[in-house]
Amino acid sequence: MTYDLSYPGQRCIIEFLEANKRIHLVSRSPALQKAEKSIPFNLDHIQIKINSLALNNISIEIHIATEQITENDPRYESRPDEVKMQPGFIRSGHSDSVWHRRFNEVVFFRNGERIAGRPLPENVKDYIALEKLNQIMLGGRKDIQVNILEFNTYYSRVILRLPEGLNFRIKELNTNREDFKYYLPLIDVSSFPLKKLQIPFLGSQIFEHQIVKNSDFLAINEMSLQLNESIPLNDINKLTNKTVLIQHSKIGEEGVMTLIRNWLSGEKSIGTTLMLEKSFMPINQAILMSIKETYEEFEDDLEHVEENFLPNCPRFCIPINNSSNLLVYGVDRGIDNNFNWHISAVVMKVVATTSEVIPRNYQNELSNEAFILSHCVAPLKISLKISVTPSDGNDKTTRIECIVRYLDSSQKLELAQRCLELRTADRTTPLRIYDLKLNPMDVRINDTTYGVTLHKVPRRTEYLPEYIHENSHSSDNIFYDVDQYGFKDYSVGPDDSFFWESSEPSIDYEYYVNILLEMHSLTRADLSESAEKARSDISLSKTPDMSKLQCLFDRKDDDYLFPYILRHMGMNPHEMPYYYCIGLNVSTSNEKKTELVNYTCKLVNVVKYMFAKIFGNRELVIAKKMEIRSFYCFRYKFRSHFIVSDLTISSDYSKVLNELGPLLNNTGQRSLQSLRIVVHDNNNDINHAIIKTAEFLTVEEGLSNEQLRQLSNKRVIFCNYGYQREILFLVGEWKRNTPAIGTHYSFPVFDIADQVVYGALDEILRQLDGSSERLYPETKKTKFPHCITFKLSR
Repeated sequence: MTYDLSYPGQRCIIEFLEANKRIHLVSRSPALQKAEKSIPFNLDHIQIKINSLALNNISIEIHIATEQITENDPRYESRPDEVKMQPGFIRSGHSDSVWHRRFNEVVFFRNGERIAGRPLPENVKDYIALEKLNQIMLGGRKDIQVNILEFNTYYSRVILRLPEGLNFRIKELNTNREDFKYYLPLIDVSSFPLKKLQIPFLGSQIFEHQIVKNSDFLAINEMSLQLNESIPLNDINKLTNKTVLIQHSKIGEEGVMTLIRNWLSGEKSIGTTLMLEKSFMPINQAILMSIKETYEEFEDDLEHVEENFLPNCPRFCIPINNSSNLLVYGVDRGIDNNFNWHISAVVMKVVATTSEVIPRNYQNELSNEAFILSHCVAPLKISLKISVTPSDGNDKTTRIECIVRYLDSSQKLELAQRCLELRTADRTTPLRIYDLKLNPMDVRINDTTYGVTLHKVPRRTEYLPEYIHENSHSSDNIFYDVDQYGFKDYSVGPDDSFFWESSEPSIDYEYYVNILLEMHSLTRADLSESAEKARSDISLSKTPDMSKLQCLFDRKDDDYLFPYILRHMGMNPHEMPYYYCIGLNVSTSNEKKTELVNYTCKLVNVVKYMFAKIFGNRELVIAKKMEIRSFYCFRYKFRSHFIVSDLTISSDYSKVLNELGPLLNNTGQRSLQSLRIVVHDNNNDINHAIIKTAEFLTVEEGLSNEQLRQLSNKRVIFCNYGYQREILFLVGEWKRNTPAIGTHYSFPVFDIADQVVYGALDEILRQLDGSSERLYPETKKTKFPHCITFKLSR
């Protein structure tokens, strides 16, 4: 025997049902529909976007879909006129006769995965469907209680078609990149003060708003700021919130040091926390290492603090007064779901003084050498047998140095990054490398290359059609800072850039843009007008019509003109069909790994960080082979001393020797075994001490008579083609000033044509005074067995 639930019983069950299950149940019961909207509606998360509504883990979106309709389909005859063929028309670029019909569709997602979809009637506009969706889900409800209310419109000027009288009782508000003031009319006054408020930084005036001041947790996003802008430090110091999170923070080392000094004044209450979050983890690691230079005596492991600490980064417990300490450390915050970036944060937190957070230098320092080494070495699969015996600190340091001294250089660098004790010892032991190559934006150590590049990443936007995404190409060959379009950012000073100093071909791309526009009967005014029309359509929740410009973007051969066209259209950063990321590359002969991070800092700073991580304060680098290329673009000052056997300089050798000369082979006055240089027109002086003392000198390109006269090396190889002048000059010079016995200069013979030249040169040499012909044993088996000899002064 069954009994119907009473109305109070039904109300109790419906109120505490999960929101999506509740809607699913009520939609199938007309009896429940009458009173359901008067019952409080409880949700964990609501997200309202331009074209969708998400309740908890279910998202309902309205977007454009495409259906392929063939000639056999009866609907093919109803296709629009612009895709119909007429006599004389031809299809270019394709041969199919399929009509790609576009229509609006309602799609349901659960946790990001599509679970269902329904097409909208052709006479129903997408914004009308979205308005009805919001009305069905949220309209008429007297009490909506939600933990997190989120709005996500991404700078778009849109009209959110929400039901009249909509009112939320919330705990957290997230407006992403829009001003939170737009959404305050939707929030019940009983919601304040908020547990958490997440807003963009749109000026210092937002910190005066009472809702911002009274929120327990305040998250501020700096994404909308320019490259060199950040929240003023005075504004951050004035904040009274218990916890403050700066997302995509642009505060650097100097700013963090200023905040620490301000917090040590003792004005912050216990429990106050500040987190500076960045998507480029190495910057936070560098900030923590710079803090160590000032507060090294307060470094502490913070073993009793439960956090996902950044690996290989120092942590600090700095006394403020007798009752409180300041903790400073780095944390790994995982992956940002919106951008799929790895993020980290520098944390500053005021805590009460207890036995658990007393700075280490006030306690007895305990260390376990066996634990340190096994913890750090095991991941690298290096088998080390270590015996731990009572000893003083010097013995411990000596043993660690012995371990790292003879490791492979690539393993040594990775190992040193994992352990502070090993990193300290590693800086004092030589880095031994067989083959070292230095480029402006990458370093090759043996078979491992560490580099930085700028990547152009395509993406889809609602402002431009999808075929732009298909025609956009990802690139990793950009060696300079760029603006949103991809043009060189000349606002970055020459000392902070990698602009190549070599001349570039002068091409008038604007001329080709004009030709392209004339071919399609368009003007530049049409570009800007189409962009404004698209923005207007999107603000009205309409699908933007860019068909007028389709002919421009449908030409793959002219994709190099896309940035110029987009600039004339005045596209904003979020409207662009591509964006830029910094690529951190580690490659070997077997694999290449690239991690893309947010492009929020100058390229030169990332490269300087990379060089500092490899060389930094290292005292000595020993390399069998070393090659330096394009030195005029280097923006890093080396501090290490180099001992090199074979050196190759592929760029301006005078600048290289002036910069690196004081650091090169100055230990024990060693000379280079081999030096290879390229002589350019602007390199007149080869009288440098490093060149003159090299045992084996290789020269590319020709030398003037004065430069040939300056040579004093016993062994020289010339690599340039055509050497008659040099030989004739040297014969005369050596007859006047005899070089040391054993001096040996060589010139190349490339092909049969050189044999003809050699024969002519041979005749000239025979005619010089004091010459004679003889056979030497070392030349008997060569193509030119006869030797011309001259009597010199000695």
